[in-house]
Amino acid sequence: MRTNKAEDKVALVTGASRGIGRATALALANAGTRVIIHYGRSASDADSLRKQIQAVGGLAETVAADLASPDGIPELAEQVRQLAGDRLDILVANAGISKAASIEDDTVQDFDALFATNVRAPFFLVQQLLPLLSRSNPSLGAGALLGRLQPLSATNVLGSLKSGRANSSGCGTRFCHPTTLERGTKNSFHRSDETGR
Repeated sequence: MRTNKAEDKVALVTGASRGIGRATALALANAGTRVIIHYGRSASDADSLRKQIQAVGGLAETVAADLASPDGIPELAEQVRQLAGDRLDILVANAGISKAASIEDDTVQDFDALFATNVRAPFFLVQQLLPLLSRSNPSLGAGALLGRLQPLSATNVLGSLKSGRANSSGCGTRFCHPTTLERGTKNSFHRSDETGR
């Protein structure tokens, strides 16, 4: 059953092909939101999600980008701009990776991969998409939005990686990682083991 709150909105969900990301994309589509489905490697899963949403009259597109790569973030942002036009209402920074290993077994390469995908990617994706997110609510300028990005600082996100939780203190907009990021909401759940989608 659709609700009016999310109708006529556009959402980007990263890591949306499986797991929490897929469930979030389906929930948004069911509420009437047009969903941009991002995936990293799971093209077939992302396409099946797109077809599932479209089969019931929803709007969905898929985009691919490797968020572990510095080039992947602007690549994804450009695809979103081409699809969404001049506005983006909701950003769900769900994509992430984890490794089932003890700290003794972690390597520098493991750490760099985790940091690149789980911290750097959402931070710079928000930076790239701020103009679109600002236009979705003209009363919020980029300065106001940046002022709300305190929870996405490297210190706080590193703390969230260590504890397996996201620091939601002061999170009043749609930008908290790694959970749903919609204007006027706070974190509703925590993610501890999302894999790269």
